[in-house]
Amino acid sequence: MSDERDESITGFDERVGPPATRAVQPTGRDLTVQDFGDLAGAGGEDLTLDEQSPPFLKIAQGLSPELDPSSAEHIPGLQLGGIFDSVGQTYYPGNVGVDLIVCHRQRHFGKWVPRDLGGGFRGMAQATDPFVLAELARVGGDRFRLPRWNREAKKWTAPPSIDPVTGEEVELVETGQMFVIYAPHGTLTAYTGERAIISCTRTALGAYTGMIDRWQRWKFTQPNGQKKPAPIWRWRWHVTTLDEEKRGNKYKVWNFRRVPNEGSYESAIIPIEDPLFELGYEFFQLIQSGKVRADYESEASNVARDDEAPPF
Repeated sequence: MSDERDESITGFDERVGPPATRAVQPTGRDLTVQDFGDLAGAGGEDLTLDEQSPPFLKIAQGLSPELDPSSAEHIPGLQLGGIFDSVGQTYYPGNVGVDLIVCHRQRHFGKWVPRDLGGGFRGMAQATDPFVLAELARVGGDRFRLPRWNREAKKWTAPPSIDPVTGEEVELVETGQMFVIYAPHGTLTAYTGERAIISCTRTALGAYTGMIDRWQRWKFTQPNGQKKPAPIWRWRWHVTTLDEEKRGNKYKVWNFRRVPNEGSYESAIIPIEDPLFELGYEFFQLIQSGKVRADYESEASNVARDDEAPPF
């Protein structure tokens, strides 16, 4: 069956309750189950949000300092189009990629001062923020027409957005965040998976919206007859990078493929009994409760780099 068909099946019943209410038997590594008693989690009593900010998974682009041997950020062995961890300097060839589950997603608009005007990140605004809504209304609701700084002409494409907090001229950059658990291709389990964030802006937004679209279209019939998508973390993805070109600019983009990619989408769903489902649900809860967040400030210079995505 095609990956793009909007099919529905019976037998998917979310009334079983959240995974915390069910006994989940570990598979393969029974030694990971240990009773620490009252000492379980000891040492993490005063953890702050800053200590629970997952690293970012990023793509090595043409001007990425991680590719430059003279840069302090250089990652030996990393090649153009490779996928790397922003903290641990672990990397994966782009054509091999990683496997992951998406546990949560968030959509914001980043406020950026163009490099020619001093540069800098001025925070994230929710898609429902009055400032964002007013700016979208100003361009007729078309987010692709939001004012951009033209580096060649040294001017705005339209009267600029004015940050209501700082009074500066800023670009509003739509950003889709995917909070994921990932591992090298072919190795993802509840015991190998690591947390990370994939941040999609500009050209990379296609990967974010494409993943969301497929997840929402793969529906299952519920006991009441309604058809609804499964929890977002019930799908396993194989993520690689591909070449793309726009207006003479060449760059790398994310490529999401369901695992396994053959057969119907319902055959690829992660069983509720799989410990990976439990892990995904746990990460989802942490993000939803605000106990884990993206560290936008530390990633500001990376997201802002113009080589990451050419201007439109």
